Amino acid sequence: MSEKIRAALSIGFQCVLYIACIVLTIFGAAHTGWVYLGLEFVGLLGIISIIWFYNWRNR
Repeated sequence: MSEKIRAALSIGFQCVLYIACIVLTIFGAAHTGWVYLGLEFVGLLGIISIIWFYNWRNR
């Protein structure tokens, strides 16, 4: 696999993962209960992880 295709797949995967984390956060915030709080926490943790990894890689 060429480097260009690998980079494009990586960016696409990160975008999908970021959107999924945002959806989890919004869905968790819209409802009440411990399960939804857990979903919101997982979504926020995912967003923070994605941003941290991006900043770590592009210093």
